[in-house]
Formats: sequence, C-alpha cells, structure tokens
Amino acid sequence: MVETIVPNDSLRLFLTFLDELKQVNVLAATNTIGSQLSTMGAVRGKEELRDLLDATGVDHYIICSGELLTAIFTAYEKTPKQIVDGLEKEFKRAQELQLKILRGETLTDEERSFTVRPYLHVCSSSVKTDDGLERVRAWFRRRQIS
Repeated sequence: MVETIVPNDSLRLFLTFLDELKQVNVLAATNTIGSQLSTMGAVRGKEELRDLLDATGVDHYIICSGELLTAIFTAYEKTPKQIVDGLEKEFKRAQELQLKILRGETLTDEERSFTVRPYLHVCSSSVKTDDGLERVRAWFRRRQIS
C-alpha cells in the first residue's frame, strides 16, 4: 500500500548503511517539529536490523521528494522482513553490476542509472515518537546485556 503522509508524531528512524547490511547506523528523529536526530547505535547484519524494526513497530519506508520546505513524503507499507529483504536485493544487485563492469561487459541504460541508497528513512504507523524512542533505547540495552 502506498500513501502520501507527513509522519508527524510517529517514530522515525534513519538507517545509514556503512557496509551494506553488515553495519547499519541507526538515528532517530527526536521531535515532531524539527529534524533533530539522535544517534541510537549500530546494528550488525540483516537479522539484527529486522529484529530492531520488529521491536520498534516500523512498518513503512519513506521516500521524500520535492523541495525541503514543501517536501512530499510517500510511505510504502512493508513488514520489517520485506524492508530488509528489499535492501539485501538492492545490495546484491550493486555487487552483480560491479562484477559485470570488472568482466568488461557493457551495462544497459537501466543498469548504468542504478544507484544504491546510502540511507533509508523508515517509520511506524502506530508507534508515537516518545514511545518509539524508548523502544529503540530498550532494544539496544537488551543487546548490550546479552
């Protein structure tokens, strides 16, 4: 399901891919008015990322288009598994294209225009910012204890 939304008081996370899914930095929007971000921690691997998204109620990824002040946010409803599987496919495709280049093969126009996103903006449709921030903190605390 696709919907145009402004994710006002919903948990919003920004995932930055440092080494594909091997290391993903997690930042969270800390308020509903501005765009203050707080570093929450890093996850390692697709299972940890999926577990974090499950535990925090993330069920959409967001694509932003337009000018900063009048941006349109389009949210795509996906389960955490679908989000992580989609990212994994994207990184795999990038690797395949790199190998194709190394073999001296010619890329199609579509392949030449393919880029891997450096980050992904995700949100929850049911978890508010404050509750979501606490869920993220609790998830990272549990991970440190185990």
